[in-house]
Amino acid sequence: MSNLTKWTEIPTNQYEEPQEVGFELDAGSFISPYDIPDGIRATYNPRDPRVVFEFRYLVDEPFRYSRDDTWKEQDREKERAVSVGFGKYSDRIIRLELEADLPDLVDHRPQWMHAIVAAIKRMKQPDMANYYVASRVLEDLYDNLLSQVDTE
Repeated sequence: MSNLTKWTEIPTNQYEEPQEVGFELDAGSFISPYDIPDGIRATYNPRDPRVVFEFRYLVDEPFRYSRDDTWKEQDREKERAVSVGFGKYSDRIIRLELEADLPDLVDHRPQWMHAIVAAIKRMKQPDMANYYVASRVLEDLYDNLLSQVDTE
């Protein structure tokens, strides 16, 4: 059984300007409202340990996956695989799929955030503004989203 949280509304005005230099953006750069998600939710399936974060935008579109298996945690046997679902037309981040159980995502938050950001940066897609915003949104709402997911 998959457990889906409700959409968490994102205060889009908080993400209109980069707050730090990164993702090849300069502080003060303009970010299009189409690159800023207005909602995010999480899904967890305990039978197939996987957490999915979904982003909602002004315009819906289908997505395609790009999988990144290159980052591995050194003190554990299991790879930390991150699959990124990109918009078919816009290249915006629509989904992030993490192959892990919920306690691992909670207990190893810094490592998972590092893995997510590293996977996003390695995708080399043209829409760096959206990548920056999606990373910030997830960083800001990660704990809240995971606390809402039912583990049963």
